[in-house]
Amino acid sequence: MVQEIPRKLTRHLLICVNSFNLSDYVKASLSLVQSMNAELMYGGIKYTILCTYGGADDRIYNHGNVIYASHTKNLSDHNSFIGILCAQHVLPNIPITCVFMHDSCTIKAHVFRAKMKRLSRLDINGWAFAHALGLYNIGVCDLNTALTHAMQWKPITHLDKQVSIALEHTRSTMIVENHEVKGLRALSNFTLSGVEPDTENVDDVDSQSVGAILKFGKRRHVVYLSSLGIFKYSHTPVTFLLPIWVGGFAPHSNDDFNALNSDPIIKQHGLEWARALVPLPTNLIAVED
Repeated sequence: MVQEIPRKLTRHLLICVNSFNLSDYVKASLSLVQSMNAELMYGGIKYTILCTYGGADDRIYNHGNVIYASHTKNLSDHNSFIGILCAQHVLPNIPITCVFMHDSCTIKAHVFRAKMKRLSRLDINGWAFAHALGLYNIGVCDLNTALTHAMQWKPITHLDKQVSIALEHTRSTMIVENHEVKGLRALSNFTLSGVEPDTENVDDVDSQSVGAILKFGKRRHVVYLSSLGIFKYSHTPVTFLLPIWVGGFAPHSNDDFNALNSDPIIKQHGLEWARALVPLPTNLIAVED
């Protein structure tokens, strides 16, 4: 008698692309959407792409499995959260895992599909950063967490770029237009990507280039986020970055993470982004949605 192989349970992915209503950014977002569709549309992964543009008219437009949302606010790298509020009524009424990325990202062919397939099998609750050091507000969460976090942005119309960068590194709140907003680090110490993976596959390791390239008219470094299989282009005022060695300070639990606060090296530098996050426990979906 042939033994039946259990079907692997998966969750619907909402891939959120953060963008803005300027020609270069719109072109980059459309190119990213096209490349993601080419990787995912031939089956096996349930997904919807939500592309949000700040600085435009309030509008929702559906095109196949892509939702284009725009709003009048300029929230820098946080436009996607308002996009989720705008598009909530057209999203599938099922449990959803939200995947946040920027229009400046590029997917790694074939690897991106494999990473999305793996992510669709995980039971995601709360926020987890995509990068081992928590760089950028790129990561994943369940839809309810995204909606709750988005509500704090409703009364805010403009977010200065420098304040947006500062917000990425805070573990508390900041005042924006007389309203308190939480940084994503206030929600989570977890990352999808461990800093010491037991792997021989280079696609499973976060990396950062030493040389820079020109992107959107600025000098940017190429950062590979292994958990999503994407490249992120990070601007910097210098021509190279000093690699950060985190091996000896890699936490494996929240207790380890909190203990790093007392380490003299960590205290000396006081840089939040130089501290590795805790690898998110791998919890597969156990009950069909």
